[in-house]
Amino acid sequence: MNIKQLDKFVGQWITEGKIPATGTTPEIRISGTDTYGWLPGEFFLLHRVNVVVGTDINETFEIIGFDKLKMSIQCNTMTIKEIRDLWLLPALTKYGHFLVRI
Repeated sequence: MNIKQLDKFVGQWITEGKIPATGTTPEIRISGTDTYGWLPGEFFLLHRVNVVVGTDINETFEIIGFDKLKMSIQCNTMTIKEIRDLWLLPALTKYGHFLVRI
């Protein structure tokens, strides 16, 4: 696996979906855009998220790169509210069925 495998994400995407209702919570709609682009040198991919989850506005920036020691693609996430820990590529594609290319 290498960072260039993420080239297929480069561009702007419409994000749409929903979190199904449960016995105690209503359905939550998700809509917005995700934009991916290479940083200079193409060693890191910048992912910009601008989505609304229910009534919560989510603006997030992620720096995605290849960790040579772990031999995996990892992501560092910063939102308008917090900095999150690194996570591995499988989390990046978990909800890929929400993506529609613009």
